[in-house]
Amino acid sequence: MNGGNIDIFGLDNNGDFTVPRLTFNNSSGDFTVFGSFSAEGDGLSKFGGPVEIAGDLTVNGGDLVVNQNGVEVFAVDDDGSVNIAGISNYFSSTGGLKWKVSNLSITNAEANVNYFIDISGTSLFKLPANAQMGDMVRIIDIGGVLSYDKSLVVRAPSLVRIQGSISNTGTSVTGNTLGENFSLTHDGGELVVQTPNAAFGLVYAGTSDADGGPGANPNKAGWYLMDV
Repeated sequence: MNGGNIDIFGLDNNGDFTVPRLTFNNSSGDFTVFGSFSAEGDGLSKFGGPVEIAGDLTVNGGDLVVNQNGVEVFAVDDDGSVNIAGISNYFSSTGGLKWKVSNLSITNAEANVNYFIDISGTSLFKLPANAQMGDMVRIIDIGGVLSYDKSLVVRAPSLVRIQGSISNTGTSVTGNTLGENFSLTHDGGELVVQTPNAAFGLVYAGTSDADGGPGANPNKAGWYLMDV
């Protein structure tokens, strides 16, 4: 068929073929089916533009993935776990939030990930850079060795406050045992935790909210304790 449109009609109540069933517009390439549409093959089906669904969407098996510029931003895996904003298993298959165990002397934290800390000596916990309003991190010391001479130093990036303060102890708490030059990237405010099995969380107050609206005063922006 070279050129022209396709129009298929069904019978109306008067027995005339006036009810649209299928149309194909040759000039635009638009294809419309007036009824259910099924693709029974097992190959990949592609849609070049937006897809709008007026009713329910049911996925029987497989993963549901949303990409932006080829990068996954949201997914529901077929085991029930949910990936959000590049964080795999943000919700686990049983609905739990994402937790990691760290036994490192330096932990580079990710926003909205929670940590069981199992350390044997003084360690540095570096809060995420470029945090946004509402980002959270929770920490539980499961090592139980924190004491007056063994500290968990929770440090913010440079120029970022914790509990409204940008001051820190520099290397006087940790000495040189961590091999970390604090002045490079994490020279902001800090918490020094020496209570064994301490459990606490921090939330970030940004200068703007996620919708681009006003946030905290720049002099009060930063990380704040919660869930102590």
